[in-house]
Amino acid sequence: MGSLAVISPISHSEYSKAAMKILAPVLCSVLVGLLVPVKGFCQTPRDSKPLIAIFIVDGLRPDSINTLDTPTIARLRKEGVEYLNSHSIFPTVTRVNATALATGTYPVLNGIVGNSMFVSGVNQRTAFDTGDYKQLLKLEQVSGRIATVETLGEILQRNRRKLVTVSSGSTGNGFLLNPTAAHGNGIAIHGLFDPGKTAAYPKQISDAVIQRFGSPPSERDEIGLMNWTDNVLREYVLQDLLPDVVIDWEGPLDSAQHVNGVGSPQAKEALHQIDQSISRTISKIEALGLLSRTDIIIGSDHGFAHNTDAVNLLDKLVTAGLKKGSTPRTLSLQAKGNRFCCTSCRRNEKNSANWLGFCNSNPRWILFSLAMARMDSGVFREPSR
Repeated sequence: MGSLAVISPISHSEYSKAAMKILAPVLCSVLVGLLVPVKGFCQTPRDSKPLIAIFIVDGLRPDSINTLDTPTIARLRKEGVEYLNSHSIFPTVTRVNATALATGTYPVLNGIVGNSMFVSGVNQRTAFDTGDYKQLLKLEQVSGRIATVETLGEILQRNRRKLVTVSSGSTGNGFLLNPTAAHGNGIAIHGLFDPGKTAAYPKQISDAVIQRFGSPPSERDEIGLMNWTDNVLREYVLQDLLPDVVIDWEGPLDSAQHVNGVGSPQAKEALHQIDQSISRTISKIEALGLLSRTDIIIGSDHGFAHNTDAVNLLDKLVTAGLKKGSTPRTLSLQAKGNRFCCTSCRRNEKNSANWLGFCNSNPRWILFSLAMARMDSGVFREPSR
């Protein structure tokens, strides 16, 4: 085997540290450095070229890895290299970190700033869910690009290398791993893009996946969806598409922990199923004669922590005079887990001062004070400096 690395970010609770450090630029630099041929040297022959296989276990905590629940991951960690100083991008949510992985940049540069975002061209009244790839297609229509910087898929394609991504997370997550695949930069596979009609980009790959594997289980059957996705990886991607880099996003653990908690029987079972699927994929790599030149990286987008407090943010905003009732006329509130996105329709100094006062008076649970942005054609851009 070429090399092993196990990378697990810290938990959600380590927000301040997570904001300071980033794995993605290092990882992208390593991937490109390994694969891009140096001018003046011959390209690696197809029968001996390296394969980089990246498995992202959504929501994996480092202390969840053990020989009972995750024998495969535990063995890889023991035999390989463990990166102990890995931190998620802030905010520590899935689509932000998926885009960081795909671009090697912070949200301020790649444009994906949350699991929910407000762009008036996508939805004039409220934030949209970046977990829905159809909303991301609308974002591309109004702004020209989904990620506002060059992606790993584009870099590899320019250097005659191929990225293939497969995901059993949300369709938005699967799309953000390689958002320009529809334009000829590698391949992005997710069976639920449009079930029975679109399972991948570009179209010819989608047609082949549907014809050969049919439609996947629904998103409610997360283990079934993962098994369908990883079967496509083993029996089609690795055998026929011959990728240089493959990213396999494993989704079931995240939902199990959100619903049932960290360490619950449901979470342990989901993690065990993921571990078994990774084991089967590695066995397939070995059966194809690729293991000796394969670099395997196992990581996560974020960890998990137990929440003990709850805040009724709507009541707090109404009491502070920042929102009148539940209507979104003056302020749109989009909650996602223990995070929220507020979009104010009143852009003036008095309203900004009120917001600052509100945030500063609630330091225990407010992490951001105020972020002012200039809006061009309905899309948030970084303010001029």
